[in-house]
Amino acid sequence: MYCTCACVTPLALNLVFLHSAVPSIVESWGGRGFSTSIELSWAPPTQSNGIITGYFLTYSTGSGQLSSENIPASVTSYTVTGLEENTLYQLTVSAENSAGRGEGSTVSVRTLPDGGSCLLHAATCVHFMCVAAVAILANI
Repeated sequence: MYCTCACVTPLALNLVFLHSAVPSIVESWGGRGFSTSIELSWAPPTQSNGIITGYFLTYSTGSGQLSSENIPASVTSYTVTGLEENTLYQLTVSAENSAGRGEGSTVSVRTLPDGGSCLLHAATCVHFMCVAAVAILANI
């Protein structure tokens, strides 16, 4: 009777786990607030560490009620609807791969009372006033 054995070396284990890291943070993302919705857009992470399988979005107000959405990997813009007017929302998006969910990136965007729009650019984390939005957008 013969016995066949397989050996697993530390090198082989390292090769198996080489690509088992979560994605890095999403890039260049921001949001634009309207009266009852917020339009979001972002760029995929610079280090996907594998294939991006989707994005995970959470959003809440200061009241603590948290909502979440699973977004397909092919989508890098999304509109959150059904929001309260004139309310500040914190929105966090993170990329996912087979190893799990990466670190989230958060922005704050206020919805408007009158159907106008405001812009928040995540890179500077400055919330622009609606009255000056036209002048500021020309400088972005």
